Amino acid sequence: MGGSVTDPLVCVVVLSWNRQDETLACLASLRPLLGLRRRAILVDNGSEDGTPDAAAVAFPEIEVLRNERNLGFAAGNNVGIRRALAAGADYVALLNDDTVVDPGYLEALVSAAGGDPRAGFLSSTILSHERRDEVWFAGASLSLLTGRSRHLGAGRLEREISPEIRETDRPCTCSMLVSRRLLEEVGLMEERLFLYAEELDWALRARKKGFHALVVPSSRVWHRLSTSTGCAPSGDAHYYSVRNTLSVLAWHAPLRPGFLNEVRAALVVGAYIASLFTMGIPKCRGLGRILRGVRDYRRGVLGPLRAADTCASPSAS
Repeated sequence: MGGSVTDPLVCVVVLSWNRQDETLACLASLRPLLGLRRRAILVDNGSEDGTPDAAAVAFPEIEVLRNERNLGFAAGNNVGIRRALAAGADYVALLNDDTVVDPGYLEALVSAAGGDPRAGFLSSTILSHERRDEVWFAGASLSLLTGRSRHLGAGRLEREISPEIRETDRPCTCSMLVSRRLLEEVGLMEERLFLYAEELDWALRARKKGFHALVVPSSRVWHRLSTSTGCAPSGDAHYYSVRNTLSVLAWHAPLRPGFLNEVRAALVVGAYIASLFTMGIPKCRGLGRILRGVRDYRRGVLGPLRAADTCASPSAS
């Protein structure tokens, strides 16, 4: 393992895709935290808006990796993770490009990780960029029957959330630290999923190896929720979420073929249909995406939608 216990080498991986202004703001908030043992890698997922060039000029101390095309969230991040491991990183921090970080965000994660060697994932408290003191993520619950995962504390004020480090059913890839030990024993993100449910699969694989996930409340980031899908509501997130959730549950919590599997699919579909009424997605388009997600799950289809069919950003979490 590279580095030392007292001064680990940490690489922050930021995945970008056609959000130049947000990406530069994210990197600007990271810059004061960087040094010899704290590095950052920008992985650009085939942006067409000049993001990698602008970042390379503005932040020469940050390594910029350029993917020729859009690889998706999992594969794009894996490019940066592999580079960080090759550089000897003891920990890799994943950070969305539409976030800005608190000055103490990274050291809070590293400090908590040092106290618990089986903490493979350590997530930040994620707050709304638009409403600075409103919580978006402070842990999550997870049902292995339906795949339903609910953000704990969402919509509450930060001061109402316990400041204690605690376990969570799953981490949040928007901002989290991953140990080298987990990456070597469990592996990287599942690239076949392309977008959404990656952290669910990753957490369940890690759980089987004896790792757990923590939330570190003193690690704070602000997330631009309005840009997290990369475009106007389209229903694509529902397609990937339904297809991938059903796939991950089948891999890690399989049910006997037949009635129970149909009940599970109905519960997953019902939850996403209900969300159409709160997300501003045209009902016909959203329902079509949900049903296509179920169909592709049953056919074993994974990977990205065709470019002509998709609008959702493969850098979103």
